Amino acid sequence: MNNIPPKITIDKNEFLKDLGKSLVTDYGKKEFYQPKEVLSSLLKSQWSNDLKLISWGLCAFCSHLEFDSYNSEMGQKYNYNEMRMELLSNFSFYAFPGTDLNIDVSWLDLGDFFDGFGDLVGGILDGFN
Repeated sequence: MNNIPPKITIDKNEFLKDLGKSLVTDYGKKEFYQPKEVLSSLLKSQWSNDLKLISWGLCAFCSHLEFDSYNSEMGQKYNYNEMRMELLSNFSFYAFPGTDLNIDVSWLDLGDFFDGFGDLVGGILDGFN
């Protein structure tokens, strides 16, 4: 049993930025989105032909509880925490041991964590505020 779906082979930053902008446009800025909202925005996006991205989009923009509930309904056993860590794996805050990051924070709010760190997440959050 895999704890995470197949790894994302596309640019994670571009995927998250595009999906996040679509969610904000469609539903306004929220802390978290419902799975049906993420699915709807994803299916209208350029990423709609890659179904393995569904779980990654849900992990990025749904609460831990909503993600687990959706996966249970779909018969999947993906691990939210492992997936969130994979989504965050490209960011260089891992170079700063002891960094206090709550991986359950809304993806749209990660910009607050990175205030002062330049372009680490800024590209993802362009236009969200």
